[in-house]
Amino acid sequence: MTVRLAPLLLLALAHALPAPARAEQWFALYLDGRKIGQARAERELRDGLVHTRQRLEIALERGGVRIGVVTEEESVETEDGRPVALAGLTEFSGQAARRYRGEIRDGRLSLELDRAPRQRAARAPLAGPGAAGRGPATGARAACAPAKA
Repeated sequence: MTVRLAPLLLLALAHALPAPARAEQWFALYLDGRKIGQARAERELRDGLVHTRQRLEIALERGGVRIGVVTEEESVETEDGRPVALAGLTEFSGQAARRYRGEIRDGRLSLELDRAPRQRAARAPLAGPGAAGRGPATGARAACAPAKA
């Protein structure tokens, strides 16, 4: 009887332990059986905020020309899932094609979009779970930027 309960007890203990402060996963990307890239997903709890970053790197060939594509996205949220900030980057063949960075304050999203060759900024109300009254706690601020920004 105790032998049967041991796995259940271990499972219960594993769920009772807190999540690690930092987690990382790597992925290999294949097309028709050939490796064309890699992806990495990271999650880190830092200063009471959850930072999630995803980076995708692929290399494709078109007409005999190799084209590298990189996308990177990061989001910051409170531990209970309320959004605080976001950022992203897209590159083609080493040239930044699009960057964005946003911050959510007082139920509004402030977003800067840098898309070659021009830059724009916008501010809009946020709908959904992060809307006014349900957004980040006062004082919850975070810097969020892609590594190559």
